[in-house]
Amino acid sequence: MNSRFVIAVTLVACLLISSVPTASAYKGHVLGRTAVDDFVLVDAHSENVSLYTIQGDLLIVSFIFTRCTSVCPVITQNLKSVQAGLSSDIADDVGIISITVDPAYDTPEVLHNYTQIHDVNWPHLTGSEEILQTVWDSFGVAVAKEVIDAHVSINSSQGMENQVSIVYPDNTTMLLDGHTQTLPSENATGWNLTESTLEMHNVSLNYSVHETWGTSVNGINKVDAPSDYSWWWALYLWNETNSSWQESPIGIDSVILGQDTDHVAWAASNSNLSYLPIPGSEMICHDSTTNMTTNHSQQVNCENSGNVWINQTNQQHSDESEITKCSGNGWEMGQGEGKHCMCDDGFEWADGDKLSCEGATPADQFEVGHSTITYILDNQRKPRIAWIGDDWHVEDFISDVEELYSAENDLPEKPGMPGFSVAMAVSALGLTAIAINVRSSDEDEE
Repeated sequence: MNSRFVIAVTLVACLLISSVPTASAYKGHVLGRTAVDDFVLVDAHSENVSLYTIQGDLLIVSFIFTRCTSVCPVITQNLKSVQAGLSSDIADDVGIISITVDPAYDTPEVLHNYTQIHDVNWPHLTGSEEILQTVWDSFGVAVAKEVIDAHVSINSSQGMENQVSIVYPDNTTMLLDGHTQTLPSENATGWNLTESTLEMHNVSLNYSVHETWGTSVNGINKVDAPSDYSWWWALYLWNETNSSWQESPIGIDSVILGQDTDHVAWAASNSNLSYLPIPGSEMICHDSTTNMTTNHSQQVNCENSGNVWINQTNQQHSDESEITKCSGNGWEMGQGEGKHCMCDDGFEWADGDKLSCEGATPADQFEVGHSTITYILDNQRKPRIAWIGDDWHVEDFISDVEELYSAENDLPEKPGMPGFSVAMAVSALGLTAIAINVRSSDEDEE
């Protein structure tokens, strides 16, 4: 056989092999799903946003909630790094959106503040729970609402959020959880905490601002101080060192959170200050004669009934450590009513029991609550890759984006513009013709 013919055929074979797509080495979970349904949600500026009008050949979709103080902020910062790390060649072709799984709390205003705190510019979307449920279903996201509630509860009980304590003239009290996402990112004041927390809990606030003395509280929850000053609303700050409330030597506008205190209290000057709720406490009324918890929700009523007001976070069962926690498939987080299991991968709560981990979420679904989920969608809006939680490297995520982008752009996207595989096939056919011609010439010469 003529050597030139062998070389030509070998070249053709190599070119054809190189034109066959090879299996990609994606680092995330590879999915094979149909395109998600279009939807219209509301962004942080209260503007309607449709999935299919969002710019980007590829689209990164993250499911988060702002009251998640562990995983979600990490996800947001990771995506911020992904956005900054994309090459200039593809950066404009990759969009990002974040969708809440906690619409009852994540209003456009809350999401706007969240984006300001994290200094990110992509859309953060919310909407009614009914509409969002269809979105979650379309993405195969199982929202564990009870886990979200448990996270919120434990954040409060562990003192992870600032709190506002109140005692009224009749010695009834309130302990209200604030939220860092509603506060300025720098130099948040006691007034920022008071105003945002009471507004969040729908507690009315009557106040006035003096040119010299600053902001003064005149009434809380429609309980206004009298004009004769027989009593007034006094400001107290929580002293972490000696675990006690102390009357503030400065005005509420001058109190800097994290520096002067983490928690503030407003007390009617004629009230019993011993009733001021302690930050992070979970109080119950205990009947020592029956060893049962009563239904009294106020300390004054509990003690007037001859019962004992105790902090249930200090009550521990002596045999608790002997019990296998979370069915051996996770670890416990929190205390009191907020205690719940953080289940290992592949496990979830058993029949709503927050203290056991069994079974697994179906393979085509990802649960959000214990963790979060971030998808990379292709140009047809099909979820192609999933990243679970925050335990991933930005470089690996960028690698998957670039890999998928390359795969998408190997396909002919514009009429008359053949892709790489087509061009290689044409080249191979051309070389085949050359090889045949060369062989024919040789035979003629013979």
